[in-house]
Amino acid sequence: MNIDSETINELCDKTDILEYLQTQSEEVRKVGKYYYCTCCNTDEHTPSLCVYPETNSFYCYSCHQGGNILQYFRNHEGLTFKEALDKLCRINNITDSSSLIVPENILALRNIKKKLTKTVEE
Repeated sequence: MNIDSETINELCDKTDILEYLQTQSEEVRKVGKYYYCTCCNTDEHTPSLCVYPETNSFYCYSCHQGGNILQYFRNHEGLTFKEALDKLCRINNITDSSSLIVPENILALRNIKKKLTKTVEE
């Protein structure tokens, strides 16, 4: 299966992880320029999951996992890659995640284009 990683990265970038966590967590509190909530993977009383709004990412200082919204779905909600991708698509009003699967020849053409662009820039 050839996944369109560029589109997935764009979807992750435009899906606000802080906004998502605020709808899921009982308490997300701001400390300085970051936001904290408790980790659902651990039995903790002190919030250790930190959201970095400027990079739209998270890191949990308790379970030592972090990344973008797709990684949050996988690591903290226990979803498979396909389930996490489907959820990301639903949040972004994409009804069918199979639209992110692209033919191998299209991926090959994109890679050639990237290499040519890189060569021209150098």
